[in-house]
Order: sequence, then C-alpha cells, then structure tokens
Amino acid sequence: MPRTCSLPLSRRRWLGLAAVVLMACCSRGVSAAPVRLGCDVPLQAAVFALPVELRLDTAGRDALLLVEERGADVLIQRSAADVQHWDSPPSAWAYQLASLSAAEGATARWSLQAASAGLVSATLRLRLLCTDPQAPQEFAVLRTLAEAGREFARAEDAALPATTRIAARVRAASLLGEVLQSGELAVLLQRWPWLRAQALQTRAYALARMGRTAEGRGDLHAAAAAWQAAGDTWRSTIARHREAQQMRREGILDDARKMLQRLQSEATVQADASLLGVVTNDLCLTWRDLLRLDEALACFGRAVAIHERAGNSAEAALSRANRAAAYASLGRYAEAEAEAQAASVQAQHSKRPRAQLMAALVVGNVARAQGRLDVALQAYLEGLALAEQLQDPNLRANAQQQIGIAYLLLRDFERARVILGEAAAAYEAGGYWKSATIALRNLADAQRQAGAVGEARSSIVRAQAIVDAGRAGSAAAAEVQLLRAELALQDGGGTDLDEAIAAAQSALGDAPSYLQRQRLAVLLARRSLARGALPAAGDWLRRATAAATRAGDALGLVETSQLRALLLEKRGEPAAAKAAYLQSLQQSLRIAALQSYPLHRSSYLGQARRSLEQALRLSLREDAGSAKAAALRIGWLAALQETTLSAERATLAGGDHQRSGVLAAVNEQVRRRWGIKGSDEPDAVPAVPLNILLARAEQSYPRAGGGLARSGSGSDLVRAWQQRLQPGEVLLATFVGEDLALSWSVRRDGIEERVAEAAAVRDAGAALLAVLRDTAATPQQIDARGRALAASANFSDFQKYTAPLYFLSADGVLATLPPAFLFAADAASRAAQAATPLPAVVSIGSLQPGSEAPPLPACCKDRTLQVFADPSLRSWSESASTNSAAGLPRLPGSRSEARAIAARWPQEKTQLWLGADFTRSRTLQALNSAGAIVHFATHGFASRDEPGLDALLVVADDRAGGLDVVSFHDLLGLDVQARLVVLGACEAAAGGARDEAAATSLAHAVILAGADEVVAPLWRIDDATSASFMTALYDAFEQGLPPAAAVAEAQARLARRAATAHPFQWAGFAVQRGGGR
Repeated sequence: MPRTCSLPLSRRRWLGLAAVVLMACCSRGVSAAPVRLGCDVPLQAAVFALPVELRLDTAGRDALLLVEERGADVLIQRSAADVQHWDSPPSAWAYQLASLSAAEGATARWSLQAASAGLVSATLRLRLLCTDPQAPQEFAVLRTLAEAGREFARAEDAALPATTRIAARVRAASLLGEVLQSGELAVLLQRWPWLRAQALQTRAYALARMGRTAEGRGDLHAAAAAWQAAGDTWRSTIARHREAQQMRREGILDDARKMLQRLQSEATVQADASLLGVVTNDLCLTWRDLLRLDEALACFGRAVAIHERAGNSAEAALSRANRAAAYASLGRYAEAEAEAQAASVQAQHSKRPRAQLMAALVVGNVARAQGRLDVALQAYLEGLALAEQLQDPNLRANAQQQIGIAYLLLRDFERARVILGEAAAAYEAGGYWKSATIALRNLADAQRQAGAVGEARSSIVRAQAIVDAGRAGSAAAAEVQLLRAELALQDGGGTDLDEAIAAAQSALGDAPSYLQRQRLAVLLARRSLARGALPAAGDWLRRATAAATRAGDALGLVETSQLRALLLEKRGEPAAAKAAYLQSLQQSLRIAALQSYPLHRSSYLGQARRSLEQALRLSLREDAGSAKAAALRIGWLAALQETTLSAERATLAGGDHQRSGVLAAVNEQVRRRWGIKGSDEPDAVPAVPLNILLARAEQSYPRAGGGLARSGSGSDLVRAWQQRLQPGEVLLATFVGEDLALSWSVRRDGIEERVAEAAAVRDAGAALLAVLRDTAATPQQIDARGRALAASANFSDFQKYTAPLYFLSADGVLATLPPAFLFAADAASRAAQAATPLPAVVSIGSLQPGSEAPPLPACCKDRTLQVFADPSLRSWSESASTNSAAGLPRLPGSRSEARAIAARWPQEKTQLWLGADFTRSRTLQALNSAGAIVHFATHGFASRDEPGLDALLVVADDRAGGLDVVSFHDLLGLDVQARLVVLGACEAAAGGARDEAAATSLAHAVILAGADEVVAPLWRIDDATSASFMTALYDAFEQGLPPAAAVAEAQARLARRAATAHPFQWAGFAVQRGGGR
C-alpha cells in the first residue's frame, strides 16, 4: 500500500518545526507519497514538495476540491489537457477550486503542479467539500463556481486571442454574479461561510480587469466584511489591502493612505512580515503619488528591509525598483541608476517578472535623463515584453507610455502618438485615472509637437476632466497644467498662460519633484523671455541650469543652454550668445554620440545643426568678409560632420560572437518582414518581437562618447585641404539650415564663402530634382532649373571656372541632386557635347582631410574584380520573369551586365557569381578582399518607418532554401577592405522612394564599414539602363580612368545615345568617398 503523509497543524499560519517535519516526510516524491483527502476533513496548512499527487474519496457524492495557497502559486491538474486555475486574483495567496461529480470521485487522480518554473515546494491547506445528498442543488452552485474557474484560466491564457480572453473574463464575472444571487448560496453559506467572500473577491478582480473599477472596489469592501464574518481576519485584511490598492490606482489617494496606514499597524501587531512588506510598499507608492517624495524614498527603504528580513527577495526587488524611481523623481540619477541595477539583479535572481519589469523601466528612465535614448528604448521594450508575459494591461500601458516618451524625445511623433494613444486608452478602460491623466498629457505633447494642436487641446480637455473629478492626484494635475501653459505660450501667452502656471504651482506645492520643478522653471524663463523680462528670465535659467547640472540631466542642459543663448542675444551680447550656441551644439552632439542607431541620432543632430546655424548667423554679422572668419565657420561645419561620423564609426568596433547570434535573429525576421524566403519555408510566429531584436542589435555595438570632435582650427582645416588639392582641383562644402544657406569653395590659392537664403535654395533644388525625374522635360528646361539653383545658392560665379576634379560635401536638398549639376548649371546640354566633358566629382562624408592617412591607391585597371548578379535558386530558370518563392521581379539585364563587365577584365583577376552562386558568405568574403573591386547587381530594400529594416542587399541563401539578405547591421559589423564597391540596379517590387533610400543607405553603410569608394545610384534605375551604364563605366576603367572621371565618361556616353539621353537615365550615378581622402 502506498505511503501517505499528512500532518495536522494548528489554525495559525504554520509552525516552523512542524513544517520541517512534514517537508521531510513528503520530500521523497509524489509517486511514493500521495495525499489522501476525504469529505469535509481538512488537511491543515503544511509544506508539500511539488508536484503533489492527490487521492480523493468523495464517498459517492458531488464535491468541490479547495486548495488554499499560502505564498506559492499552484495549479490543480487532472490531465495535461485539464488544468484548473481559479485565483482571486491570480497570486500566491489565493483559493483554487475544482469540482468533482459523484461518478468520478472514486477514480479521479488529481495532482497539484507548480504554476511557475523553479517552484519546488508550497505551503497549502487542502479540503474536499462534499455536497449534502439531500440537497443536489448545492452541486449546481459548485459546478458554476468551477465553470467560472475554467473561464478565468482561459482569460489568463496568453496563447488565446485577446477577444477570446476578454470574453472569458466577462463570462467568469457573469457566472460569479449568478452564484452571488442564487438562493442555494444561502444554504451553502451555513456550512461554508467563506464562499460568499471568495466569490466577491474574485469578481472584484474580474471587474477591475474589465475597467469597472468602482464596482470592483465595492465587491472588495463587501468581501472584507464577509471574510470577517466568516472568522478569517487575515483574508479580511487582504481584501482591505486590495481595496486600498484600487483606491490609489483610481487617484483616491488620501483615503488610500489612511487605510494603508491602519493595515500597516495591524500587520505590525500580527507580526506578519509578508503582509507588512506589501502594505508598506503600497503606502510608499501612495506617498509618491501625493508628491511626498522624501517620505516615499524613506518608506521604500523600510519596505526593502522588511522584505529582505522575511527572505522575500522578489518583493524586495520590487520595492527597490520603486525606490530607484523615487530617486529619479528627485533628480538623484546616480543613486537611481545604482538602485535600479541592484533591483534588476535581484529581480532576475528571484525570477519575478513584475520586479524585472519595474527595474527595466527605471533603468530606462535614468538612461533617458542621461541622453542615452537607445539604452532607454531597449529597456522599455524589454519591459513591454515582460508586461506581455504577465498579461497585465496596466503594466503593459506603463511600458507603452515610457516607449512613447522615448519616441517623443527622438522626435518620432507619429510613433509617439500611436503608442501613447494606446496607453491612455488602456488606462481609461482599466480605471487607472492618475496614469490615464499622465498618458493624455504626454499624448497631447506629442500631438502638439507634430503640429496637431487641435488634437492636443482635445487630449488636454480629457485629462482636465479627470483632474476636475478629483481622480488624478497632485502630480498628474501639475503635469496637465504645465502642458496647458506650454500650449498657451505657443499661442502667444496671455491670461491662459498665467492661470495654467498658477494652477501648476498650486498643484506642486512644496513637492521636491525634480522633473516637474525643472519644467516649471524653464516655462517661467520662456514666459519672461517672451515678455522681455530679461532679469527674471536669467534668474529662472540659472536655477534650471544648476538643478540640471546637479542631477546630471543631459537633456535638461541642452534646453537651458539654448535658452541662455537666446537670452544673451536679446541682451545685445552677440559674442556671448555665439559661444552659448556652440556650447548647445556640443551638448546636442554628446547626446547624439550616445545613440547607437543612426535614426535615433538624427533628432539630436538636428538640434546641433540648429545651434550651428545660429552661431553661423551671429558670426556672419560680426565678420562676413575675411578669409579667416570663413575658415572659422567651415571649421565648425567640419567638426559637426566629423563628430557625426565618429559616432557612426564607433558602432563598427568589436565583432564578438554574441552579436552574430543577435544579427542572425534580426535577419531572420527582416527576411520575413519583406517576404524574402523560399517556397518551402513555413511561416512562423517569431519568438522575440522584432523591435526588441533590433534594440539588442543596436546595443551590441559599442557607443561613441564625447561631444564635438577635435578638429583643430578652421584655418588648419583649410590649410590641410590646400596642401592636399592638386592644381586646379576644388572643394565645395555646403550647409543648408532652416533660414541660412552657406557654401565654401576651397582651392590651393584661397577660400571663398557665399551666403544665400535656405528657403530659396530648397525650392530651387526641389524644382531641379523634379524636372530631372520628368522624362518629358527637355535639356533646355532642365538647364533653366539648373541656372535657377545656381542663382539662388549664389553659385553662378563659382561655376564659371572648370576643374579636373571636384570634391563635394553637400548638405540638405543639395545632397539629393546629381553632383554634376552643382558644378555645371548646363549639365543636361553639356553632356551631349563631346567637347565639353561633365565634371568629375567625388562626394565626401566629412570635410576632415585625413592628413595622417595615406592617399588612396590607384584604381581601377589593375585590381581584382568580383561580380555578383541576379540572386536565385538553382531550380529557377534563368529566363523566369519572377522568383516564384520571393515574389521579387527577376533582373534579366543584370546577368548580361555581369557577363559584359567580366569580359572586359583579365580572366585571371575576375570571379563571376550568378544566381545560386551569389550567396551571403561569398558576399561578405568579397567585401573583405583587400584592394578588390566588388560589383553588385541585385535588389535593395529600405524602410523609412521601421528602424533597422533598411539597406538590405538581397542575395541567394547559402542553404539553398530561398533568398537571404545582407542587412544594414551586417554591413556595420564588417571591416570592408575593398578598394571600390559598385552598387548596380536596386529595383524592387514596390519600387519608388523605398529603393532610392536603399541605394543611398547601402552606399553609406559600405563607406562606414571601410570601403574606400562606392559608386551607387541616387534614385531607382531599371536594370537595362544600369547595364548600359556599367558597361560604359568599366570601359572607362579599362582606359585607366579613376572612379570619378570614369563615372563622368560613362554618363557622357549614355547622354549621347538617343535611348538614354535624358538625364534621368544617367545623372543619378555618383561616387562617394569616406572623409576627405
């Protein structure tokens, strides 16, 4: 007969010695020690090794199995397909219920399983409640309760669709309502008085998850009374605690505080360390919401100590994460970061997802304040994944709100609006009014900065309604008033501005909240500046700057330095204002350099450019004529460029094996995103969301540090170029800001500076680009647009002389134009005339001349050549019009192009890779071939709205299962040794702008990875025209011409043919070089 083990305990929680004895008794495994239960004979609280096998004797009656959890979450299981999980709410301190009919009672084999990995034992109290044979209606109530439990299990099943889970939650609440209103319940209550309390508390949880928070709070209040009536004081305390939690979430803060303080006293008297810890943590959160931040900080410290004394590391990690958030709220970011890291380690060790989530969000908040927005975004995305795992809509909204704020700071307003809108809606649906107010405030800010002021006002009205109803709390109310003031200031100020500022000051009181105090100080400075109250503005800016400096708030320092520059300019101190703008430039560049992904850098580079423009404007006002001043100004532009490139090059360092695994996962999802896969490859749901994989890929690159690159003086820069330029060669550098456009031409004998209106340059450049793309336009019409651009940019005098080679550092709209048209207004007509060659132009990414680097080796006649074209599978016919598996159009001209190019090169120096031989591994190997020419004729993809999905070079799959990609991240991870990389046709199925971005992004990525020079199209070229151009290009190489001259010669050859005479066919090809080599 199998040995059984059961040891009665007193009705107190448990006694340590008895628990140890029972643990020893039951620790040899379930198979050897099943637990027997009979009708209405409770097994008192005891510790069991998991899993536990149950032998149930119902004496031929219908019954209900009751499992009372005491700090460990378990599941009742009859078979692998039948798991019962009815918690109230799902936690480690709940009841589990399962019903048994009389027919199955004698033979049922049940077990108790751990609800989470790592749980090996649990303290439980078991009971088998059997119905009265004379009252069969009792079983109907028990069956309804069990059905509610099954619906709860479905509602918490993350594998089910959201609509199914919501419907299950509604059904569970409805079933519990039936039980609470049934006449049979009164009969059962005489025997099982806890039943009404259990049903009320469980329905409260369901109602809260459905957004019916007030009703749920009413059920919790009733449940507390019912538990007390049933003689269970401890569970009555738990119900009151949850009621207080709900009050806090609804913004009923003072009542919540009073109730939590009473509960804290009771838990202290009862010496219940576990309850004392969680109640204390909630009290601390209430202090925080009341903006009593110093009290909250001290309170969280006590909560951590309580949990750690009780050995509850998971709850300690949660309180520690909350303490880190309190430090951050006070602007004490160094302490916040240290505490958040400690919380993260503790949470991971305890395997508590909720604590891990909280720690991730705080780590993100600290990184955000320091300007490390990539780090912040990664932390927030990991928090979102944890929230999805927990299936908690409130926690999911918390993570979404932080992600939305990060996108707002990155000036990605559309993403911010969508994500913050979802968070606000989730908070409102769940009745989390304080959080909803903050989310609406942030949503309004995103809408305001996106230019949708009407939408912003509507969001503020919704938030204000919550504030007026008394549901928001002081912190949220202050946030709303501060944004109201910013909107009023944007409209010109007035009484609305003064009223909003007064309301914000009233809501804040004497609270030491750093971020809100900082916003208020900056807002008061801006109001003073707008009204000409310069002394007051200076005073507020000094306070804000000092606070941001103490806190290490990099973003705050950028804002205050920009305002300080404006203040100095208004005071009539242009030299000091110029210095302040340059300081703001440096601060913006430091933050930009901290971002590992180019799209994320762009926002702060934009701020740096605006500061540079203001410094240039003031400098021109001081001295617009001298060569020395012109050299100084071009030096500032060069430093900006070099800092940008330094940040990008820093992502190339390393190359560890860990990154390769991340990149493989990224590329797998990228292939699925673009539909690049073989016909035999099944669709699958990725295990890790793409945005998190991309964040990991971005973070796998070391970040750059520092600010403005050390470039020496502008005079040194100009002198270095003059020494490097050959006789007759010219450097043209341009800057196109919001209002000001400048250009500098440098020759061996001097420097010239030109000033123009940026709006006129942008309009003329856009008009020229449009007519270049219009295949019906005549050469005369194109030349007219070219002359208009030359006049607007003040290039007319500059274009009168010719040079054997031009170096171009183009900016803004000028960077989108064919380089030849910047040096020859009549390039469209000139190209058809053999006597007037097109300009040979090299586009450079940086004005730094690289004086320490040796000159580029000669190119290209004597170099080895590797040619790649038309990636496909061996099973696909060469003449097929489409790749049936990938849905991409074939590039029939690319094979002819590749063969024609290879035929022009010495056979012993040529390798030709076509179709299935054009593989990923061969591509990467070729790019690393020292001094080689590598030519690609394939598809490229780019996506402006999905970071990390751009610059995809399509290749054949080494596994012969379809097509593969070489992505932007792959290219950044290479050390390219090729002398020249040529990118041919990049036409893709969707065509248009996406492919143009692909060519530009691919060229930039290859340059960053180390290629000396790249030839690539600025816009989409069909593969037949590309083949003609490339054949002419390699003919020019065979004649001994270097890349820039060869491109100009090939362009002229196409221009003199009737089929390709229009500049759209030939002008888009350009030579790019990294730096000024």
